[in-house]
Parts: sequence; structure tokens; C-alpha cells
Amino acid sequence: MFEFLRRSGAADADQSWLNQPQYADETEHSNGQIWLKRRLLLAMMLLLIAGVYPLMIVLSSRIPNTLPAEVPVNVWADPKIGASVELLEHELDVSGWAASQPNWHPQSRLTAMPAFQQGMADVIASFAAKRSELLSGPSVDSDLEHAQSLLARLDTQNAEDKLHAAIEALRRFDGRKARDLLEDRSADELLSGDLRLFSQIATDSALDLRQIASEKSRGFFNRDVVASYYRTKGKLYMIGLLMRATRSGEMVSPELNEALNTVNAALSRAVKPSPLTVSNPQPGSFSLGGNDVITLAFLAEEAAAAMRDMSEAGGSPQSN
Repeated sequence: MFEFLRRSGAADADQSWLNQPQYADETEHSNGQIWLKRRLLLAMMLLLIAGVYPLMIVLSSRIPNTLPAEVPVNVWADPKIGASVELLEHELDVSGWAASQPNWHPQSRLTAMPAFQQGMADVIASFAAKRSELLSGPSVDSDLEHAQSLLARLDTQNAEDKLHAAIEALRRFDGRKARDLLEDRSADELLSGDLRLFSQIATDSALDLRQIASEKSRGFFNRDVVASYYRTKGKLYMIGLLMRATRSGEMVSPELNEALNTVNAALSRAVKPSPLTVSNPQPGSFSLGGNDVITLAFLAEEAAAAMRDMSEAGGSPQSN
């Protein structure tokens, strides 16, 4: 025991130099430098996050301003159903469904992209309902009806689950059509029904935009105006995609084929604008960028008129 105490005392004596004033000051100075470096590192990290996160928000927005040059039409029994499936899968797997992202995700801060995606889903839902009506059977198609109900509202956290279920319903319908299990109408009747539906959607969208443009409320950045603008653009984009899925065999005359080219050109012009801030100035007031709302309304009306003309060129067969 005495030996242990003796050794402990020697060890304390060996460490006693640390308690001398000059060494104590150096230790405190070293600790202060470490604390300062940590604070600087934390500040740099916060600045980096503050600068990168807004950039990530901008980069996460994926809204196309051109229609695809080609849409696969030979791998599906119903090319427009197939185009709808492939579009929804692309938005899920590549672009990401903005409305279903968690709060920390950059896409959850977006306004235009979720509106654009919902606009596309709106058209697919309406198209599925119209396809169901045009079947020759006695009742609506259960798969198309299911897909329509799932796509009606996709601004919830379970939107991705709804999308997957809608995709499967559309695939089932196309599979049954491929096996000739459906009493479907002729290609020209289906095309005529599509044109009437799409032209009505474009017309209604233009009316909604003109109503917004006539309101007195204005602001440099209005989320509701941005959402309405890009929801309309999403509808026009989806209509353009579906029209490009029209098979050449459905073009029974040169006049109809020329009318389709006119429709595609009008829809291509309609989806091109992608303003960062949607301008909607007071009527008669100066705006450097013009009025984005009125411009898109005009383009939607132009596309609607082209689709009505195409319907007339095709003879407008009526559905029962």
C-alpha cells in the first residue's frame, strides 16, 4: 500500500507542470482555437445548406416545354392507354411525384410542378372515363372507372400508392383489349370521342384562365395563379401526348392527316411557355413579359379550335 501511495505521489508530481500558469494559458488557448474552428465549420455548413437547398428546389422542378417526337403505338392494344401508363410511370420513377414528397424534400416546396402533374392526371382520368363510355358493353368498365377515381386527387401523401394502383388498372384494361375481351368501337369513333373530349378540356381551361385574368386581385407572385397556369399547361401537355399516340391507320383521309399535323403544331406551341413567375398584370398596364395567363389562354383556344376542325374533317361520328 505504501508503495502504491509513493508511486501515485510521483505521478502527481510528474503532472504538476500542467498546473503552472504558462502551461494552463496555452491549454486554454488551444481549447479556444478548437471551439472557434468548430463554430466556423458549423457556420460554413449552414451557409452551404442555405445556398444549396434553394438551388436543389429549382433543379428538382421538371416541367417539359416540348412534346416527345415519338410515342410508342405498336406495343399497346390501345396506344393512348399505353401512353398514359408510360407517362405515369415516368413521373413516378424519374421525375418524382412532387405532391407526395416529405416536407424536407426540395420538390415539396414547389408550386408549378405538382400543379402540372395534377393537370396531366386530370386529363388521364377524363380520358379513362370517356373510354369507358365508348365501350359497346352494357356498363362502365371497372378498371377504367377505378383508374379514374384514383387519379381524381393526387395531392396527398399516399399519391404514389394511388398512381401504382391506377397504372395497374390501365394495364389490365389494355391486356383485356389485346385479348379481344372487350366490345370496343371502331377507331374513327374512338378518335372522334377523344377529339370532342380534348377540345372541351382545352376550351374550359382557357375560360378558367381568362376568368383569372379578369380578377382584380394582382400580385408579383401569386401561388394560386401559378398553380392554375401550370395545371392548364399539364392538361395541354397530356392532350398533346395522347394525340401523338394516334395511329396512322386512324387517318382515313389526307385531310384528316393534315388536320392532325395542325393539332400537333398547336399543342406544341401551347406547352412551350414555362415562365418562372407567371405574369398577370392589370389590363392596360405595362408588363415587360406580357401577360402569361392570357397568352396560355389564347394558345389553349387555338388548340381547341384545331381539334374541333379535325373532328369535323373526320366526319364526327357520334357515340351512342
